[in-house]
Amino acid sequence: MWDIFSRILDIMLVVITAYFYFENRQLKKFKAEKELEIKMAELAKVRNDYFQNSPGTVGYELLSMSDIVKRENEFNYKVLCIEAEIKNLGKIIKKYQWIFSK
Repeated sequence: MWDIFSRILDIMLVVITAYFYFENRQLKKFKAEKELEIKMAELAKVRNDYFQNSPGTVGYELLSMSDIVKRENEFNYKVLCIEAEIKNLGKIIKKYQWIFSK
């Protein structure tokens, strides 16, 4: 009697554990997709801000050459960091991709 009851509980535990495992994978994928969208928007904002305030636009203050180079290097660094994060998030999304999906 107790042996049968124990086996039934074991089977239920396996089913529940499998459900939570796949649910957790799906939630991690959704989280990565949300972070990817945020990073894409951040990249667009950084690029837009840089090109909107670039030399030659109206209202641009006069800067020395070293300031311009420093500003350009900061922009390139930000873009490279964000692109690396986007690439990493793409790998995470591939990792949590459902086995039978496209």
